[in-house]
Amino acid sequence: MNKKLIAAAIAAAVSAPAAMADVTVYGKIHMSVDSVDLDGGSYDGQQISSRASRLGFKGSEDLGNGLKAVWKLEYALNADEPSSGLGGNARDHYLGLAGNFGTVLLAGRANSPYKNSTGKMDFFGDELGDYNGTLGFEDQRLSNAIVYISPKFSGLQFSGGVMAGETAGTADGLTDAYSMALTYNNAGIMAAIAHENMEDVGGGADKKTRAGLGYKMDAFKVAGVYETEDNAGADTDRFQISAAYTMGNNTIKAMYGQEDVDGGAESDAWGLGVDHKMSKRTKVYAQYVDSERALQLGDGNDGTGGGSGFSLGMMHSF
Repeated sequence: MNKKLIAAAIAAAVSAPAAMADVTVYGKIHMSVDSVDLDGGSYDGQQISSRASRLGFKGSEDLGNGLKAVWKLEYALNADEPSSGLGGNARDHYLGLAGNFGTVLLAGRANSPYKNSTGKMDFFGDELGDYNGTLGFEDQRLSNAIVYISPKFSGLQFSGGVMAGETAGTADGLTDAYSMALTYNNAGIMAAIAHENMEDVGGGADKKTRAGLGYKMDAFKVAGVYETEDNAGADTDRFQISAAYTMGNNTIKAMYGQEDVDGGAESDAWGLGVDHKMSKRTKVYAQYVDSERALQLGDGNDGTGGGSGFSLGMMHSF
């Protein structure tokens, strides 16, 4: 038999299972060159950062009668550390069912509804000016969780999740922590109210409540996010206001925010940036950020103190 025919037959046999399954391979590579000047001289210099780069696999199977099995396996990708490859910190890992009732997920790890509620209202997300670093907004993922996401009703949607602490004697139930959010997205209006309680699992701040409101009209969009946090009796309030204006393939954006720790320091942060879309999947950007709290230095590593920085970045999604 012709060797080419044999090779073709083997290739077809190997690829057949993948072809029959509804599987999507996706990801994002986000790199930046940052020049930062941290207060106190803790770090002054330049670095190359991988910013929430990721590789993921997701899919679904039609089970009939309007029911689907859904799944996702997503991994952090340390694109600036060639020896590290896929990061050990998993992102979303879940298996679930979806239907007219909504979606129910059994998750080894998943974005909390609280985290998702205002993610699109941070116009500097995953960049040097990300509000997690500059202002201390704390977005977490739930581990060992059950998550429910409702259908959308004229733009209104509820999501909630519970988390098992899996610690004998102290946090040994299925509802040791919880996160929930009510969001609205319709006619250019984005709105969210969310609450999260991690008191029994030691996951960052104990109790948090967040509200967000955004509006998009033609080329202009604006958003504001407010959060109040109770961490073992220590109260912290923070807010961010951001705006963006798009002209063709270019977007000019700005943000200002403040963190106020009860009995402690008050920290301001601001940033200016410009994004340029080279295609639907690739963009480059430049931004300058000044924060009295911290800077997002990449790979989830925040600066230990306030400071300022200039960042040139490129992002490609696939």
